[in-house]
Amino acid sequence: MATIARRLVDAFAWRETSVGTFADPSGWWHDPEVLAMLGPGLGALHEDARPTLIVGIETRGLVLGPITALHLGVGFVEIRKDRRIVGDAQRPADDPMLRAATPPEYQDGGLTLVVPGRLFRPGDRVLLVDEWIETGAQASAVRRMVTEAGAEWLGAAVVVDACEPHVRARLDVRGLLREDDLPA
Repeated sequence: MATIARRLVDAFAWRETSVGTFADPSGWWHDPEVLAMLGPGLGALHEDARPTLIVGIETRGLVLGPITALHLGVGFVEIRKDRRIVGDAQRPADDPMLRAATPPEYQDGGLTLVVPGRLFRPGDRVLLVDEWIETGAQASAVRRMVTEAGAEWLGAAVVVDACEPHVRARLDVRGLLREDDLPA
């Protein structure tokens, strides 16, 4: 695990923009060796829980989720942000969407996450995979959808854990790095 952590730190940068400083993980996707380590690294964080399904939230969760699912030999479910989803009025009645709202976060005024309910089944052991977690708002929304569907929430495996301890404990967040590990 130390090798991947070192490589992640080396490939990371903070970028100054006209509206502030932002994390730039694009070096992680550019380096094929780092990219190859991410699926196994994230999968190992909750391997003891034996997930049967990986979920990822758009956008970067849609990159990291499938590579983790492939490594673990399990399925993947994409969680979308409501602004890009066709309304229920155009969906078949037998394919209802699960929805969960988030409170306002640092980047936006809150959003609604959606997923077809049929993709979760009772007995599924669901692990969320993403690149960064800070407030836990989106992870909490996904957890509500997972439990509403009768599946079991295992936790979150992330590249960077920037959570407060109470959020980390409540959502069982495990990270390859802590935000403090990144260069200033």
